[in-house]
Amino acid sequence: MGYVWRLLTRADTIQPGDQGLNDDCETWHDVVPFVCGMGYTPAFFVPIRRRVPDVPEADFGDMAGGE
Repeated sequence: MGYVWRLLTRADTIQPGDQGLNDDCETWHDVVPFVCGMGYTPAFFVPIRRRVPDVPEADFGDMAGGE
C-alpha cells in the first residue's frame, strides 16, 4: 500500500520530508534543506506535497461517513 500525500497550502511551512514536483510533472524530489522553515508560496515554489500521518484503518469509516 502506498502513502497518502497532500499538497501544501499558503498556511504551511516547508518541512524536512516534504517533496517538490520535478520538471517532468510526474516524479517528486526531497526539498533542499535551505527552504525548510520557509512559508509555502505557490507563486514562488513548485507544487510541494507532504505525507499524511498514518491513520488507523478503523478511523477511515468515520471519515467516509460510515458508522
